[in-house]
Amino acid sequence: MSAKVADKNQMHRLSMEFHDPRLRHAWRAFYHDAYQRLGSELKFSPGFWTDLWASLSLDYRIPSLLVIYLGFEVMFVFSFGALLFVTSGVTPRSFSRSVLASARVVTMLANFESNNFHYINNGGDDEQISLVGSMILVLEGYVHFMFVCIASSLIIVRALRPLQQVAFSHHAVLTDTELVLRIRILRPKTTVLIHPTVQVDVCLTSGTFLPLPLVGNGTYAKWSGNPTITIRHKIDEESPLFLERGPPKLVKNEVDGTSQEQPGDVRSTTSNIVHVSCALIATDTNGTPINEVQTYVVNTGFNAMLYAHYFEAEDFFPPYNNIQSCPQVVTNAKFQDQIRFGTATPEELTKNHDSWFHPHESTSNLILRKKGSGEVINGAKRLVTNSDTFCRIADEASVIGMASSSASTVAGAAAAKTEAKFVRRKSDPKIK
Repeated sequence: MSAKVADKNQMHRLSMEFHDPRLRHAWRAFYHDAYQRLGSELKFSPGFWTDLWASLSLDYRIPSLLVIYLGFEVMFVFSFGALLFVTSGVTPRSFSRSVLASARVVTMLANFESNNFHYINNGGDDEQISLVGSMILVLEGYVHFMFVCIASSLIIVRALRPLQQVAFSHHAVLTDTELVLRIRILRPKTTVLIHPTVQVDVCLTSGTFLPLPLVGNGTYAKWSGNPTITIRHKIDEESPLFLERGPPKLVKNEVDGTSQEQPGDVRSTTSNIVHVSCALIATDTNGTPINEVQTYVVNTGFNAMLYAHYFEAEDFFPPYNNIQSCPQVVTNAKFQDQIRFGTATPEELTKNHDSWFHPHESTSNLILRKKGSGEVINGAKRLVTNSDTFCRIADEASVIGMASSSASTVAGAAAAKTEAKFVRRKSDPKIK
């Protein structure tokens, strides 16, 4: 049975209007709650300070780090100000004068040539700093200098982290014959990826990971210009997404009128599949490594049972309020076409003319003229790419066995092999 498009203008209920980078890893909000872990993670810790540095440099967002930095500065100033006040390090003795003296050291406004703070004159009395107060301020200056060095190192570490250079389609599409997803270069006017390599694998409910062969092997010499690459995995008898073939069919040869028997249509399945992962590894022209990954969950079978209660939840992890926002493997759908052979109309070119990032860099087509005569050449064709349809998927009828409890023979064999290995390991500890 061949797939037929129900309505090319009818968007799939999970279709996204645009790429939202906040939702790239929305699956983690559900995955780490659904697959719970027990025990002490500290047993696997390389050390408190290592974990703290990793958390600050990897986990915290820039706004959170700014709040932490400002909070630490305020606490730092008031703590040493209180110490100056307790030890009578500044005279006339007052808490406000002590805090201001502490703040001057932090902001590098201290007068190191004299113990007199001439620029704070309250009622004609100059502040005097004692020997103990001087030692406290020296200690404060040294500790704050070390803190600034650590904060600067953290900023450098965050600045040296590779920028996101590619975007994945929000959903992957599984038809009866292939698994399809899209990857797009960000900032295509300047970005060039050297030797990009794409790999796709599936995770089975048994915990086994199986690679998916890609059309074209997933390796390219370079990637630039046209910003979108379509990644395809053809489903055959060796694919973990393969369910069965339909009955053989006769195909008539139009030349001699004879009929030949050909294999039946392929049917795919998502049974025993937990998620599909796609990874891209490349280098840009500056030599900066680029490593990006996207995971698509399968919301059928075991996962549908596991995630059922998340469908009823709301507002627990904004913007992940619903599992629908998770990148998924979508069936009964097809990506909208992005590229056509023709010429963009003036209306299309001026649609986003107010945007700072105009995709075409111009609101008009280049006027071509013939050599010598200068006559305008009409009918010139271009490859027109519509970035607005990058994530959009339309409804398409499919006979994929979503409702079937049947599993792929490849996935079943891999699961059985894993289970047999576990049984042997349990009976014989020497088996690894």
